[in-house]
Amino acid sequence: MKKEKLLQRKRACIFDLDGTLFDSLGIWSEIDARFFAMHGKQVPEDYNQRIAHKNFQDIALFTKEEYGFQESVSEMMKIWDDWSKEAYQKKIQTKPGAREFVKELYDKGFALAVVTSNRRELYEPCLVRNGIYDCFSVLLNTNDLNTTKADPFIFEEASRRLHVPASETLVFDDVSAALKAAKDAGYTTVGIYDKINLPDIENILKYSDIFLGSFLELK
Repeated sequence: MKKEKLLQRKRACIFDLDGTLFDSLGIWSEIDARFFAMHGKQVPEDYNQRIAHKNFQDIALFTKEEYGFQESVSEMMKIWDDWSKEAYQKKIQTKPGAREFVKELYDKGFALAVVTSNRRELYEPCLVRNGIYDCFSVLLNTNDLNTTKADPFIFEEASRRLHVPASETLVFDDVSAALKAAKDAGYTTVGIYDKINLPDIENILKYSDIFLGSFLELK
């Protein structure tokens, strides 16, 4: 797809991070597998889809209640936090073409926001290390706003802070629940392929006005 067509009559872009800009879902899959294995269990096939739009605390609560782990929610979060911090600080990279695309948008004067279910202490160092932190004027996460990405509120709040209406904004995400929320709220949605979410590809395509297998497709 030509970038000119994608960006036509748009002034702002809202980006998810994990699975969209960050090539990071594999790290979370490794953490999930490690945690379940600690308890002699395997990760259920539908686990990622069931937690994809939830915030960090809600994921821990759901996992504890659904699968009967003995640790408290806070203990589970501490374990996951320790395992994930090093990955975000030292390992995780942007997806191919993502950093260049974000920088190009910034140079063209687009208003850019992050809307994520991840936590600030993880994603901010990763954005800095990958050289795109300063491109974003708005950084929102579901934990701070006590919401989920299945609720249009977080996208609408990003637009309010960007001072650009939904009709002139693209939303990039790899999760069907978030794409549906944004589409229902009047945004143009851009679905991003990530192999972790392949089991849900039918719904991802359903709620994507445009679908990209990679940012490298933008010529």
